[in-house]
Amino acid sequence: MMKWKIKLGSDSAPLLIFINKKSGGQQGEQLTRRISDLLNPHQIMDLSNGGPKPGLELFRQVKELKVIACGGDGTVSWVLDTLDSMKLNIPVGVIPLGTGNDLSRSLGWGPGYTKGDSIFNILWTASKAPPIKMDRWLLEIFNPSDINDKKTKVFNNYFSIGVDAKIALTFHEEREANPSKFKSRNMNKIKYAKYGADTMLDGCPKLNKVISIEVDGKEISLPDIEGIVVLNLPSYAGGTNLWSANKKDGFQPLMINDKTFEIVGLKSSFHLAGIKTGTHSPIKIAQGKELKLMISSEVPLQVDGEPSNQKPAKLIIRHYNQVLMLCNDKALYNQYE
Repeated sequence: MMKWKIKLGSDSAPLLIFINKKSGGQQGEQLTRRISDLLNPHQIMDLSNGGPKPGLELFRQVKELKVIACGGDGTVSWVLDTLDSMKLNIPVGVIPLGTGNDLSRSLGWGPGYTKGDSIFNILWTASKAPPIKMDRWLLEIFNPSDINDKKTKVFNNYFSIGVDAKIALTFHEEREANPSKFKSRNMNKIKYAKYGADTMLDGCPKLNKVISIEVDGKEISLPDIEGIVVLNLPSYAGGTNLWSANKKDGFQPLMINDKTFEIVGLKSSFHLAGIKTGTHSPIKIAQGKELKLMISSEVPLQVDGEPSNQKPAKLIIRHYNQVLMLCNDKALYNQYE
């Protein structure tokens, strides 16, 4: 078997590119062709060919390596999960091809890649971008009838129950049934807004009737709300800030590396729409390091944009680890550092 080594100059900043060609309609294909004009083909990995692991195995010994995940927030999570399983601590940047791209927005990489963007400038910036630490959170779901029956999920962005998860679930089910109708980022946003409007008419159960929560060992009384969002990032649902700084409210600013989550409440889908347009404010509920939820009736739930219906269960959220992410915003970098 032939062995080979990667030789680099002293000032090199090698990049390993992972592309999810299914993200952003045809953008993944177009991006692959454009990057191929600039980098060695061995540096460009199609995630449909075995996921991130083969590329990471090939480059794991390369010093000063930086990884670029091209896709939506789910693609970034896929890469981070693989790095975690391989016990690698390599900084990751983002070229956003998804719909919401909240992780990309939070790190200064923008709301979404377009074909007019300079790939050379993006890759050059990524090669020079400094890494910052980002928290990741562990969700555990326990079956109340069998304590040994447990499901786990690590998330980066946010976790939610109720009205916004219901909208996400409707969108997800429609996209799974008719994938050809969901290839445009702008059309996806329009469809998402439509499902939100439909939810205004249908409504959602009041969560204070079906769940109870405990933050850092203290029971929290919930207001009359239809949704709860647990935040790790300052960007939610395509760029909405649910935790704006306010020194008078008694809460600390949201930080992505302070091992603390933020919890906000949503009164309804109408309230959520008002928050997105700036006419309403979210309800700040708590900050903490461990959250326990008891769900007594089936409710919609989503974890980093992956929605489902959750039957009665006990849920626990606690800090999992920190990973290195490339930051493309000097003000953000100074704030997070």
